[in-house]
Amino acid sequence: MDLPEGCTVQSNVVYKTVDEWKGLLDLYLPPKRSTPVPLVLMFHGGGWNHGKKEDIQRGALPYLKYGWAVANVEYRLLETAPAPAAVEDARCALLWLVDHAKAFNIDSKRIITTGSSSGGHLALIIGLLPSENPFDKDCVHGGSYTIAVIINNYGVTDVVQALKKTHWFDGVTNKVELAAALSPLNYVSGNSPPIISIHGDEDPIVPYQQAVRLHKALDSLKVKNMLYTVRGGKHGKFDNNEKRQYAEVLKIFLTEVGLLKMQE
Repeated sequence: MDLPEGCTVQSNVVYKTVDEWKGLLDLYLPPKRSTPVPLVLMFHGGGWNHGKKEDIQRGALPYLKYGWAVANVEYRLLETAPAPAAVEDARCALLWLVDHAKAFNIDSKRIITTGSSSGGHLALIIGLLPSENPFDKDCVHGGSYTIAVIINNYGVTDVVQALKKTHWFDGVTNKVELAAALSPLNYVSGNSPPIISIHGDEDPIVPYQQAVRLHKALDSLKVKNMLYTVRGGKHGKFDNNEKRQYAEVLKIFLTEVGLLKMQE
C-alpha cells in the first residue's frame, strides 16, 4: 500500500499479551506536526471468528490524507478465545494508545473508532462503554480520553439478537447476560459521542433494524448522529456510487463535529 508522502507505519506493535497470544496493531503516522493529531482506531469484521487487520489496511488512507494517525487493530478471534475477548482486546488497544499518546503525537481528546460488521460492533462498544467497566481489567490504563466520533459500518448493536447466528459465545455459560453487557444499544446515553452509521436495508446478516434502533435511541436523547441507508444494500459491498456518496456525507459529518475544516 502506497502511503501519502511523509507518512510512516510501525507494523505489528504489541499492545497486549495473553499467554502465547500477542495483540498486534499497525500504527500509521502522518508527518510530524507541532500539535497532536486525531487518532482513528480501525477494527476488521468477520463475525468475531475470522478476518485479519491486513484485510482493511487500505481503509487507513482517507484518514492519513487528513493528517490523522491510524491504528489498525488485531484482536482475539473465536479460535483463540470466545466472548468477551475481542472487546477486552479492543479496549486494551484504545487504552494502550492513550497511554502512549505523547510518544506518537496523538491527541487523546480526539479519538475516532470505526469498523465494519463485527468490527463495527467493536468500534461502537469501546466508544460507548463507561470508563469503569468489567472489560478493562487486563489493560494498561493510560489516562483520560475523549471519543470524538464513532463511524459504524453495518455493525451489530444488539448482541442478544445475534446469539442464534454466532458461535462467539460457544462455551460461555451466561450467554444472554454477557451478550446484553456487550450490546452497544445498552450504553446509549445523553453523553454518548456522535455516531454515523451506514447500513443496507436488505442486509441478510446484521438486520437493518439494528441500525434503526440505534439511530432512534440516539435521537431520543438528542445525541448527534446519522443513519445513511443504502436502499437495497446487502451486507457491505456497496456499489461505487453509494461509496462515493457516503464518503461525501461522512466528510460533512466529520466537519460538523469539528474534526475537519470545510476545505479538507
